[in-house]
Amino acid sequence: MTVAAVRSDAKDWLLADIDGETATFALATPGDRPSIHNMRRYPTRDFPTATDAFIAYARDAHIHLSPRDCALVVSGPLHGDTIRVARCPWVLTLQGLGHILGRPPLAVNDSAVKSWANLAQDEGEHRLIGGAGSTDFNAPGRWATINFENGLGASLLVRRPGERLSLFDGEIGHTGFSPRGESETALHAALQKLKRGATWELALLAQPGDPIWIAAGLSPDRRTADRMRATMLGSFAGGVVLALGGWNGVFLYGIPRSLLANGDCLAAFNAAFEDRTAYRSEVRRTPRWTVAMDRVNLVGAARMLARSIGKT
Repeated sequence: MTVAAVRSDAKDWLLADIDGETATFALATPGDRPSIHNMRRYPTRDFPTATDAFIAYARDAHIHLSPRDCALVVSGPLHGDTIRVARCPWVLTLQGLGHILGRPPLAVNDSAVKSWANLAQDEGEHRLIGGAGSTDFNAPGRWATINFENGLGASLLVRRPGERLSLFDGEIGHTGFSPRGESETALHAALQKLKRGATWELALLAQPGDPIWIAAGLSPDRRTADRMRATMLGSFAGGVVLALGGWNGVFLYGIPRSLLANGDCLAAFNAAFEDRTAYRSEVRRTPRWTVAMDRVNLVGAARMLARSIGKT
């Protein structure tokens, strides 16, 4: 995560969520529980640069851009000052945006921002699907978040005794897919051949009817394909808990909400999640939730700003 110095003033915070095809902007009332308002969406194809989109929103929302605290959510990895947004021709620089905002924005990718959205437990719907326990982000702990929609990513919120919350994220969805059983092994081989690499993201994004199934010598119906994807998701999620140490819980956003609403798929997910050769009892106890939340990236961006400015 790229962090810039953020200061507080009486102005509403600016939130920007650029997911590739769409740029969404909104304002948030400063505070520990920021209220989001004045949301507008724009097709990125309508603007040659991100700066033009920011200026258009400022005009439509009747605000001045500078000076203003801003949180920026992007689809794609963050490394250094330059940001290349997935599925979008824009190339952003934090310093460049800082020229029109009066200060560089606080930036986070679209997977990691879901971790910050978890702080808004009064928003959205959280469904406990396995394990046991509740969540208290004011107490020391480690909470993993998985974002599975157009891609696959994971992040971790950590609070150590006497310290503030910290976020850790990476691109774990692009690590190597570890197959179990004949069907997954066949899928792995097909991905290696056709995609030049078998990652967790590529495996889990294989929808029913995808040519990759035929290449793997498989022709599953939707029910079978969904159960297989639920099993693979459980393997991945359990591995995330082990790799990141997310013992206090894992939150799943996006496709898992509908995929795991099916009882057979949920059973397959939990069986694979808990199937560990080491730390089985710890993984089994780890609570896991599916989450549905409107404007989740904006909610997370606002909570991230509140944390940066305040003492969360």
